[in-house]
Amino acid sequence: MSLTPLPLPRIEISYPVEGTSLAAFNSKVVGTSVIRADWNDLTRLLQLPELRGAIAYLLVGYDEENGLSARVGEAGKPPCRLPDHRRNEDLLFAEEIFVLANAAFDKSDIVYLQERISGLVKQAQRAYLVQGTGPISQPLCASKRRELDLVLRYGLTLLKAAGCPWLEPARSPRPQANHA
Repeated sequence: MSLTPLPLPRIEISYPVEGTSLAAFNSKVVGTSVIRADWNDLTRLLQLPELRGAIAYLLVGYDEENGLSARVGEAGKPPCRLPDHRRNEDLLFAEEIFVLANAAFDKSDIVYLQERISGLVKQAQRAYLVQGTGPISQPLCASKRRELDLVLRYGLTLLKAAGCPWLEPARSPRPQANHA
């Protein structure tokens, strides 16, 4: 199945914690949410109900050595995993986090989504992919993979709305017309 984003008729945007960078992007079509936050707002992000369950996420920022960098991860328990990343020297580049959350996600779902999103970052070639400890791939049946790919295709639309363009290739500049 192609991983092209699926259009959504409407995206609801909310700002769950006033005075912070947190923004939530949702659609009634899917039960998936994307939350965007500055990495410095992690404490507030972890208080959101969407982060009580399993998530996939992207950490994005600039690294002097590699330029724009991204780390794709998964967390069954975000309040445990994400604060550890704040202390990880390999992730000092992180400036923003984009969270893909769905109350129905389980560990095998987020491991699969992490692999798929990592593949999109590599394919798009817009950011250096910072490798972490790779998850142990858990075999999923074909129908579960199709289901998660469909969720991800809607999720890509929400991620783009949230300001995350690094999952699709940059557009080539249009040739300029010759006005001789």
